[in-house]
Amino acid sequence: MFDDKELAIEIEDLSFIYPDGTEALKGVSLKVRQGESLAIIGPNGAGKSTLLLNLNGLLRGNGLIKIFGIKINSSSSNLKNIRKKVGLVFQNPDDQLFCSTVYGDVAFGPTNLGLNREEVERRVKDALFKVEMGGYENSNAFHLSYGQKKRVAIATILSMNPDIVAIDEPSSNLDHNSQIKLAKILNSLLKTKLIVTHDIPYAALLCDRAVILDNGKIVADGLFFDILLKFELLEKHRLGLPPGFSIKKLKEDKKKLL
Repeated sequence: MFDDKELAIEIEDLSFIYPDGTEALKGVSLKVRQGESLAIIGPNGAGKSTLLLNLNGLLRGNGLIKIFGIKINSSSSNLKNIRKKVGLVFQNPDDQLFCSTVYGDVAFGPTNLGLNREEVERRVKDALFKVEMGGYENSNAFHLSYGQKKRVAIATILSMNPDIVAIDEPSSNLDHNSQIKLAKILNSLLKTKLIVTHDIPYAALLCDRAVILDNGKIVADGLFFDILLKFELLEKHRLGLPPGFSIKKLKEDKKKLL
């Protein structure tokens, strides 16, 4: 049971239809506690990214969404407050980085909040430290490796000090070492986290709870390792596990990250 006072996210009967008629979300209801790390897993085209974009008003569907008890509506002041609380990290970091320097990218949000220079500098330094990118302030993000870009993209969100960090496909296009480095960073963040991905083993390193989203609907919700034992459920929703997959090894790998 959920105590409403502990809720970071509350979604009731959320539906979303794109202009071309694609029904991406179909009556989604979901509750996420403060401080929880939740994986939203599902095949490509399941509606995962659409769900994320509805959480801070970048997309607006039909239904109820509350962030820490605040209902999302269309007023500019409401959306501004919601976007301070929900930081979205896109799948492709090039969609999030656009300034001539790393410092400029990470400072962009705090500067637009009207913070003074000293506070902006403090937030940039702190955010880059958390993602292990301190010292890259004067670098051009487009000259960084893909893994470094991903971490700078996360820093652009952390500098806004959100209560919720929502990350779309964090492991995509990363080699193994970069994935592990990023997992350690994400596990160290004391935030409510949503990890949206079709990479099940990676999501299990980051989250204790998972929901399966397929064809715009939530079809399962429970402890991650319990869901991993439901092979028929995973196959039905096109979530096959990699060859040689071992829950025992995954649990061992997860302990090493904590």
